[in-house]
Amino acid sequence: MVVTDVSHPCGTVERMGHDRTDGQAAERGQVTRAVEVTLDPSPSQERWLRSYVGSMRVAYNWALEQVRDNLEIRADERARGVAEGELTPALAWSRESLTARWRQVRDEVHPWHRDVSIHAFRTGLDNAALALKNFSESSSGKRRGQKVGFPRFKNRHSRQAVTFVELADGVDHRHWIRPDSRTHVRLMLPRRASDSTWWRRHTRPKSQQATGRDRRSEVAWLHTHQPDTVREVWGLCDTGRAKVQALTIKFEGGRWKAVFRLRLLDGTTRLRNPGEPVKHHGGPVGVDLGLKHPATLDRPIPGLTDEHGHVPNPRVLERQLARLRRLDRAIARCEKESNNRAKLIRRRARLHGKITATRKLYLHELSRRLAGGFDVICIEDLNVAGMARRKGLRNGRLVAEASMGELVRQLAYKTSDRGGMLATVGRYYPSSQTCSGCGARTKLALWQRVYDCDHCGLTLDRDVNAARSIRAEGTRLLREHQDVASIRGETINGVPRPGETEPAQHHRAGGHGSSEAATDPATPALAGVA
Repeated sequence: MVVTDVSHPCGTVERMGHDRTDGQAAERGQVTRAVEVTLDPSPSQERWLRSYVGSMRVAYNWALEQVRDNLEIRADERARGVAEGELTPALAWSRESLTARWRQVRDEVHPWHRDVSIHAFRTGLDNAALALKNFSESSSGKRRGQKVGFPRFKNRHSRQAVTFVELADGVDHRHWIRPDSRTHVRLMLPRRASDSTWWRRHTRPKSQQATGRDRRSEVAWLHTHQPDTVREVWGLCDTGRAKVQALTIKFEGGRWKAVFRLRLLDGTTRLRNPGEPVKHHGGPVGVDLGLKHPATLDRPIPGLTDEHGHVPNPRVLERQLARLRRLDRAIARCEKESNNRAKLIRRRARLHGKITATRKLYLHELSRRLAGGFDVICIEDLNVAGMARRKGLRNGRLVAEASMGELVRQLAYKTSDRGGMLATVGRYYPSSQTCSGCGARTKLALWQRVYDCDHCGLTLDRDVNAARSIRAEGTRLLREHQDVASIRGETINGVPRPGETEPAQHHRAGGHGSSEAATDPATPALAGVA
């Protein structure tokens, strides 16, 4: 079972919630968790699922095509000198507008839409509206970070997922989980199909069916490989501790998976705590993230680190690189669109899924033991994307495998769940060059792994020294500086240090602007559309 967070509890991203109880957060409906299980669909059920994700992709591409054509027509009219008041009306990009437009033309553009669940089309339109919103906010300057281009059209190799949301009165967990077995997940079938699809696509013929049994009901329930997890979700919902908000079925890592989106209702912010109980060490701890070792603590912890404080690196991807290379060579030698090529592609997808699942389990175990073992965790804000793109180092694969951003994300909500604190030191703080004993600065090259202080004579491993400096700076920020609210919650910022290199302050456009700017970005942003 993989348990992740969908949305952080409000105000507890970096400064943890001592000012507000977890019960108040739950009462506001802002504590949401996701539980993922692996499915075992039959061949007929898998055909249903593939038709759903294909319909989602069709709806997504249809929405993008409508918006792109509208933008191109308006840009062409502007180029021909047409007045702004006489331009073709701008197309709204909201989910409601796209859905209403699709309902008007669905019988013409998608005459087969009744043979597929309506949730597949809703998912595609919702995803298109969200992608267009990100593009619009990035073009107008309201969205921070790297510029977001016009959304790309989906193909068979894109992410395949469908979200089922049932908002009718009286719908509870019995709608999503089979009551008699409590191990099967519902596959929502279309209410009305013109060609009796569930009959046509059933695996077994009618002569092999049980007498008087509804053949449609046999297709409507998906078997899972993790029945205990499904029963746990049932128990949480049956006792009133949680409620299923939505169910997402996706194809990832060569397998079909179901993700329950649960809203916790009993005042807690955690599901069950898998694994052995975590030993609580207490106090603050400094954590230095890196590539050779995913994390280095300021002191050795028995059972978690080695004698120096380094957390062992599993190197999940490197151990499977030889197998991946052999599969890639075999796929390259196969004839295109052959059955052997399809089998090898499925094997490669499952191997990638195994690598991803192993890495996730490792990160969850590491973050669980850190968040449950210490009261304050001090980490450094790193530019992970910049590290992966840094020229000359060629360490993009190592940076991606380290998953430093994912580890920080897990630490953020897990420390919040346990009432701890997460102090983030600014990325421009020279932790690796600052002596943890006397505070002096010493320049170090990347290849130098031992820190030698010229002032106090301290000789220490470079990463351990950085972890101790991060702990000292993090505790100083907690003591001396006030909390500053930001879009990521309550963050802890330090005053600029004299003589340090500070990032350039770029001007960002703000405000909502005109309605034209929200629905029809400026002409330079259209360069990525063509």
